[in-house]
Order: sequence, then structure tokens, then C-alpha cells
Amino acid sequence: MNTLRTRLAEAGPAILLRLFFGVTFTFAGLQKLANPKFFDASSPTSFQSQVHGALGVSPIAPLLRLTLHAPAPIAVAIAIGEVLVGLGTLFGFLARFAAIAGAVLALSFFLSISYGTSPYYYGSDIVFFFGWTVLAIGGAGPLSIDAWLARPTARGGIMLGRRTFLSRGAVAAAGVVATAALVGIDTAVGHASGSTGVGANHTGTTTSGKKTSLGTKIGSVAAVPVGSALAFTDPSGQPAFLVHDRSGAFAAFSAICTHAGCTVGFDGANDRFVCPCHGSVYNAATGAVENGPSITPLPSIALAVDGGEIYLKNA
Repeated sequence: MNTLRTRLAEAGPAILLRLFFGVTFTFAGLQKLANPKFFDASSPTSFQSQVHGALGVSPIAPLLRLTLHAPAPIAVAIAIGEVLVGLGTLFGFLARFAAIAGAVLALSFFLSISYGTSPYYYGSDIVFFFGWTVLAIGGAGPLSIDAWLARPTARGGIMLGRRTFLSRGAVAAAGVVATAALVGIDTAVGHASGSTGVGANHTGTTTSGKKTSLGTKIGSVAAVPVGSALAFTDPSGQPAFLVHDRSGAFAAFSAICTHAGCTVGFDGANDRFVCPCHGSVYNAATGAVENGPSITPLPSIALAVDGGEIYLKNA
């Protein structure tokens, strides 16, 4: 008992960071892999939509544009990377490498998704980045696989390098197999259940259609039942929503969160838009902010309805 107390005291804040970061990153990666919409370019909550939403504010916009050449593989790599970083941190295996990888991921998220957050301390990614640096410098501490593998042997405290190397290899191989099984099960269950996250009651996705004297056609009245929304791409190439609210009126809004540029999702059960990045909530009928940190409503898009068809009004 005294030995355990000593190790807990030595671990200090590192064990708390490891638990939180390990669970959070593992969950984040598994959630992405289980959600088919994250890889579906037509979804407003997809990796592609989030990249498009970040292009206007990110200082690394040219790099983000490169990801759009192979969005699905990059999205998969990010999700699996989060799982590996999370599990490595949680169990304390190759913990410094995991922490460095976690810091790189957090920095990339900050420079893309949450760079426009104001004030900056509302964005969690920058906090994650500096938290990861603590683990990268200090390591996992005594309660970890790394510490167990590095323990002195019974023979005069001399470490057996070959044995340590083989032990690390065995643990790494077992970890890869276990991670692959976890990712496979998670993905299969998520796709089988049709997991979509926020975005219930979407009626599909369309791009801006043929231009007429009324404007650009984006859909028909019959295609958007009351209480649902149609995701579409506006003429500038940005994601947007056409909403048929409970009163029977139609409205359209940009799908780009006004807080940090993420792409919002439509929550039909509660008649609202929800930002997956920082939790801002907007009224689906008016675009008004219902819950921060955003303070600016979603920009509305002018519509024209004629003969059962819905158009974006010409500027």
C-alpha cells in the first residue's frame, strides 16, 4: 500500500492528464470512425465540410486545401491517430511519442478549426496543446507500461537492453492487434447502426442547381417536409441549410458557425443547429444564437419560392 501511495505521489498531475487526455482522444477517434457522416462529403458534419468551413479563418489554409485531394484517407488517419495517441497515453506506452503526436494533432486542430475563436481561451485545442507538452517533457510517470518495462532486473539492478527491446516489441505488437480489433468493432457497429451524430431529420444534400430569373434552384417544396432541413452548397462553395420550420415557412442559413468557423449540424428533434466543435446552438427558424460561446447569428440566405420550387435569390 505504501508503495502504491508513493507511486501515486510521484505520478502527481501526470496521471490526471494521462487519464483525461487518454480517454478523450481515444473516444474522439472512435466516435469519428463510428460515424459514417464524418467521411461523407455530402454531410455538413463531414471532415470535408469542416475543412471548407475553416479555410476562411485558418492561417494554414493552403495546407488544408491539400487535404481535400484525399479527404477520406486523411480523415481515417486522423481518427486512428487519435485512438493510438489516446491508448498510448492512457496505458503509458511510448508515452512521450504519444504526447508529441497529441501535441501535433492539437496544434493542427487549433490552427484550423478553432483559430478564429475569440477570445482565444474559449478554444480548447490550445489548452490541449500545452497540456500535451507537459507529458512530452515529463513522460508518463511510474504508473505506466514504460516504467514497468524500464524497471531494473533482479541482477544487481543492471538493465538488460535486449530483453527490454523484445518486451517493448511484444507490447507494441499486442497493442497494434488490440487497437485494430477495437477500431474494427467500433467501425462495424457504428456503420451497422447508421450512426450520424447531430444531424437528424436531414432530407439529403444538394448543390446549387440551374440558374433562372428567380435565382438558383436548390430544391422543391415536396423534398423538404415540415421540421426537416436540406443541406446544400451555396454559390460560393460553402455548406448551407434550407429549413422548413414548424410554422411552414422556409429559410436558409450558412452552415458555418460564427464562433470559430466549424460546420454546424441540424438537430431536427429540437429545431436547432448545433456546432460540434464548441457547442454553440442556433435557432433553426431564425439562425439566432440560443447558446454560446457564439454571439453572432448564422447568416441568412435570401430565398424565393415559386411553383413548388425553391430558389436562392439573385444578388
